Amino acid sequence: TCCMWTTPATPAALLSYLLGPWTLTKTLTYTRGGLSGTFRGDATFIPLAGSPRVLAYEEKGKVTLEPDMESFDARHALLYRFGEAEDGDGGWRVAVFFDDGVKREPAALAASMLAGERLFHSIDIDGASTPFQPPTIGMEAEVVRGERPFNQPGMFHPCGPDVYRGRLLCTDPDLFVLDWKVEGPRKLGRIVSRFSRVPDISTDSQGRA
Repeated sequence: TCCMWTTPATPAALLSYLLGPWTLTKTLTYTRGGLSGTFRGDATFIPLAGSPRVLAYEEKGKVTLEPDMESFDARHALLYRFGEAEDGDGGWRVAVFFDDGVKREPAALAASMLAGERLFHSIDIDGASTPFQPPTIGMEAEVVRGERPFNQPGMFHPCGPDVYRGRLLCTDPDLFVLDWKVEGPRKLGRIVSRFSRVPDISTDSQGRA
């Protein structure tokens, strides 16, 4: 691994960073509404047919609820589109959509696939800020306690009367954190997802040869 790694600062760099398989551990903690527990499983970012600028995200695994330790299988899917902001302000944006299972044809263009999807949130990238700046020492504890502000551009999702605010933390080449806080009359809680890159076995084997 290169010692001069830098956090992704453009949509293209973030796409390249996310691409591939990851292991995922998700902690859900609610004090009002919602279900508390943990999710453990796998996640993948793969190119969507018809566009090199769209990644299909899928996570599969098992949720264990607290306090009774009931468990069940779970799946979640999203679409990530990487490109220039549509408002023409010169910024760059990653738009994240819910993958609602629109029928997909092998030759279909990504644009037509995205047309039927609901926007989840966006991530704005501009030259004046570094939204993917790695956390400082002790950040892992702060992520859990929520002491740092949720002010990353675009990481915002209204859900009825409740509001989700999030941030993306790229901590090193093989680890990133998605940290969401939900507040409102129905729900009050935190969802922290930690992604660890799955090693490329073929590359490791060639390196040892």
